[in-house]
Amino acid sequence: MSSVRAVDQISRPLPVRANEKSGSYRWSFARKSVIIPREVGNLNVNMLILKARKNVTLKLSEEQRDILLGCILGDGYITERGQIQVEQSALQRDYVLWKYEKLQSVSYGLPKQVIRIDRRNGQSTIAYRFWTRQFFRSWRKQFYPDGKKIFPNNLEVLSPISMAVWYMDDGHLMEKRRILLSTEGFDPESRSRIQEALLRSFGIRSSVKANGKTLIGTKNTKLFIERIKSFIVPSMTYKVP
Repeated sequence: MSSVRAVDQISRPLPVRANEKSGSYRWSFARKSVIIPREVGNLNVNMLILKARKNVTLKLSEEQRDILLGCILGDGYITERGQIQVEQSALQRDYVLWKYEKLQSVSYGLPKQVIRIDRRNGQSTIAYRFWTRQFFRSWRKQFYPDGKKIFPNNLEVLSPISMAVWYMDDGHLMEKRRILLSTEGFDPESRSRIQEALLRSFGIRSSVKANGKTLIGTKNTKLFIERIKSFIVPSMTYKVP
């Protein structure tokens, strides 16, 4: 059992310059008010227009949609209220700030530091987290039809940037020549759909290990990295050969 407290609200990050040697960003900070609708109703994940009550709409950019899809397939979570939680460990602070910079126009507030304390041993972990607005109830129905995340059978968009975000969230480079995707949380049918999506979208063949993880072999790893490498943020380049 753990307790959580959120501290250290971060102002809107603006990347100044990537440090290619260290793989990190240098950031300046500023505040900006964004007026966006409170709630959005029906939405297909392939659509860019979010419809709210009283005929209020918000248009997602293709980049925002694709990043959000990658987040949801990876470490993200959609609440019953339709908010998407975006959270990374303190070691991935630059990465969560990159996500916020891309998604701030559909997000509630600035990223916050979250400290979780395990009451059993007193150990603490630190993460950074922000939430989107309550636009995504219909996405919740598609990704969590019975309360558990699936890979929807009507998910047609799996772009290189979606795949890059998913990989940065939940992928592992093994021996610099093979890739493991942490898909063990999905049901067997979803894992089969993931294999089909990889093949259909990128021509990449994969297999599912006994533990539920998806393995991309040496030959296909090279192709996979070629397709997503330009979208890997500097702090995550350790995941590419």
